[in-house]
Amino acid sequence: MEVNGELDQLAGALDEAVRRLVPGGMGVVLSYHSGEDRIVKERFDRAATGGCACPPRLPCACGATPIATLARRAGRTPVVDEATSNPRAASARLRSLERIAGTVDPR
Repeated sequence: MEVNGELDQLAGALDEAVRRLVPGGMGVVLSYHSGEDRIVKERFDRAATGGCACPPRLPCACGATPIATLARRAGRTPVVDEATSNPRAASARLRSLERIAGTVDPR
């Protein structure tokens, strides 16, 4: 992954995928490594907050506009039966978001 620069490409690909979602469309990503999952989580959080850098407990004062909502705050992991029957699935994490209707491409 590091040799091919896949993690660097993943961040840009996720941003582009979220931008291309139609309003009301769902984006779903299945990651198998913690490095991948961290990037997916950060990019989905950025879409859900509009990139707001304000403290989480205070109202946004920077004017950031979210373009998506997270379907679940935490990613989903396989159930115990799935992880037992398929050990490769044990590290998988599923994250999803929905494009907010009426939002404009921020580009």
